[in-house]
Order: sequence, then C-alpha cells, then structure tokens
Amino acid sequence: MAPATQWPYSWGLLRLATFSLSVAPDAAHQDSFLSRICLQTIWDGAVYIEVSEQQKTVVMTDVHGYVDKLWLAADCYGDDVGYVMGGDFINKGPDSKGVMDILAELEDVVLVSGNHEWALMAALSEGDPERRRAWLERVWLRASNNDGTESHFLASYGIRAYRRAEDVRAATLERLQELGHYPMFEDMELYYEDGEMIVVHAGLDPQVSWKKQRDELDDAKDLQRESVFLHHIKQLNSRRLSREVKRPKDVDKTLVTGHARPRRTDRRIWRNSSRAARVMLDSALSAGNDMLVYESWSGSIREF
Repeated sequence: MAPATQWPYSWGLLRLATFSLSVAPDAAHQDSFLSRICLQTIWDGAVYIEVSEQQKTVVMTDVHGYVDKLWLAADCYGDDVGYVMGGDFINKGPDSKGVMDILAELEDVVLVSGNHEWALMAALSEGDPERRRAWLERVWLRASNNDGTESHFLASYGIRAYRRAEDVRAATLERLQELGHYPMFEDMELYYEDGEMIVVHAGLDPQVSWKKQRDELDDAKDLQRESVFLHHIKQLNSRRLSREVKRPKDVDKTLVTGHARPRRTDRRIWRNSSRAARVMLDSALSAGNDMLVYESWSGSIREF
C-alpha cells in the first residue's frame, strides 16, 4: 500500500463524511484508480484529510505447477500489486515446488486453498489414522494411478514414489518442512474477502446465504487447526458451483473463482451495471491454454 498523504483543511462547520477522489495516473502505470479521502484528525480547528491509494489486486487460480505462467505474471506486475491466489497451485504441471518458491517470495500475497491443497493437507496432517489412510489413498494412490498428477508433485520436490502411502506421507512432510513450504499450506485460507470482492476456489451456492457458507468455511478451518478433515468442501470442490453465474442474495461484491472451465469459454465476466459481478478464471493450463489473471482496478481479465 502506498503511503498516505495528509492535507490540512479548515472548516467552520465540521461534518464527518466519506469522500472519493480520482487520482491522476503516474507515468509508470498510466492507470486510473480511486483513492480514499477520510477525516483523520481534528486538531486546533484543522481537519487533516488522509489520502491513500486503493490497493491494486490481481487474482490468479489453478496455476497447477506451471511455474512459467506464474513467473510471467509475477514479472509483469512485480511488487506494484497485491496477489490473491485462488487455489490449486500444485499437481498436474511439472513444477509445483517452483510455484511455491515464487509464492514464498511475493511481497504481498494471500493464499486461498483449492481442493488439491486441502486434500494434500488432509493426507499429511489428519489426526485420525483411518481418515488419514482414506485421504492418502485418494491423494497419492488413486490419483497417481489415474493420471500421474500427484507423481508430478512428488518429482518436483525430489521425493521418490514409495510403495507404501505412509512412507510417501513421511517423506513429503519432511521435505515441505525443510523448505518452509509446509506452513504456507497450513496457513492457507478457505476464502478471501475485502470491500470489493470474494475469492473462493470453486464457488458459492446461490441458494445458501454467504453468511452461512462463510460460517461453514470458518468452522472447517477451525477443525483443520485441530487436524480434523472430515470431507471435501463443496466451495473448493464442486464443478457445478464453479460454473454457476448467480451469487448468493446477500452478496453484492465481485465473486471470483477457478476450479473448472466455464461452459462458455468466450465469456468469463458477468457484469452488474458496469461492475464485474462474477468472474471465472480456470483456463486448463494442462491443455496449453493461457493463464487468466483478474485485475481488480480495471475489472478485466488479462492473459499470460
């Protein structure tokens, strides 16, 4: 966030209010964006008005180990923006470790879990042995036998495919902790929300209030902290929700998701008046497609 500027302004009659001000773009970015003016201090008859640039945020989802795509976007935006990563950073692509290395270096980043990260953490840290065995089989045995996606993850971390799933678990846990990546997975949020948008990996059920779904996600996160992973979470795992255009009735913010390609790939933003209401970002990088990045300040999608 850029530093604030304080302007003194004297009023005979002080009225507390909120203002908006258009700030001219600087030469480097040539972008227009809003800044907030708020009454900060009243002292000796002067009103000090604080001007702060609005945070410019980009959202990406479903990087899936394709480190070259993430690198292109990170190199383009640099430290001038905040990053919200909407889940599924790992598996499928060749370099999950490289993706996590870049995310660890970003100055301003929020990591939101996808279904792949959720399943990984369940397999690594579920406290109940029976449930952990089920997650292990789902993550490494069944998935690897089907398409090898988890074997790509293991290879990127230099972990050989042990015959026993528990041996894979132990080696993975040790490697992630050694590299400092385990806390990144452990601390991932299940959603992101600010004054303008909500980011969740797959989607929200339009028939259920956001308040109720947010409470459910918070409860699931609390259980995770106690090493309890009871089931997949539909807001992270449902293809139906990822393709749902409607939002819950109590949501008036932009809802940004990934997880599955929309049925109409020629339309990924649905607008309410001039503002983006619904954004779908998954582009199936494994099929050779470009990665899609949502820019909060422009309300548009950019391809990399």
